[in-house]
Amino acid sequence: MNILLICGKYSTLSIQFVKEFKKRLPEDKLIVFILTPFKKGNSFMYILKKNRLSYLVKKGMQFVSMYLRSAISRIFAIEPRYVSEVLEDYEIEHYLINDVNNQDVVNLIREKQIDLLITYDCGQILKKNAIMASSIASLNVHSSLLPKYRGTAPIYWVLKNKEKETGVTIHFMEKGIDTGDVIFQKSINIDSGMNENTLTKTLAQIGAESIFAVVTLFKNGGIERVKQDMACASYYSNTGRVY
Repeated sequence: MNILLICGKYSTLSIQFVKEFKKRLPEDKLIVFILTPFKKGNSFMYILKKNRLSYLVKKGMQFVSMYLRSAISRIFAIEPRYVSEVLEDYEIEHYLINDVNNQDVVNLIREKQIDLLITYDCGQILKKNAIMASSIASLNVHSSLLPKYRGTAPIYWVLKNKEKETGVTIHFMEKGIDTGDVIFQKSINIDSGMNENTLTKTLAQIGAESIFAVVTLFKNGGIERVKQDMACASYYSNTGRVY
């Protein structure tokens, strides 16, 4: 099976899946599309309007951190922090992508004969042409218990709102944001000492295990779709709660 992972350049959640792929799915092929943080053509004012200042500061620090770590790693062995740091080490075929909905990118997905397309910590919304480019299914891995906490930064928001539990959901992609039928979900308790870093690491491991479980379900023909309950839905952007 040909599997395409689409994730952000500074993704931390997808690292565990990439590291374990060849061991867990030795007969399958993984290709990774790394998305740049901001799409080409978006003005500076547009970016400021759409994002919290704290989010932009965080992205800027990630940018500096990645290049500093890249320089240091040439001298010392350090633990990878972002997915872009592990792809070379694990010899994973990968491409740097600016816009996942660009027709050339969609054509590349078809050219690579992708069976399962999986977005994880992605940062861009796929349109119909990109979603339909895979031969079996296009899925999204979301770090909350959908339909709660749809949208961006669910780990930040569940901690800010002092939730007692969260988890990982894998669902089919459709035109809505995080609205597709659920095929796999796993919940965990949020311990009192957890912060954004520790919760991210925990969910990264659960996310990897969840993807491997879903791939097995597709191979064995055991997929069951569960529609999301709109009455329980909530959506958060980078600036606050939307509904």
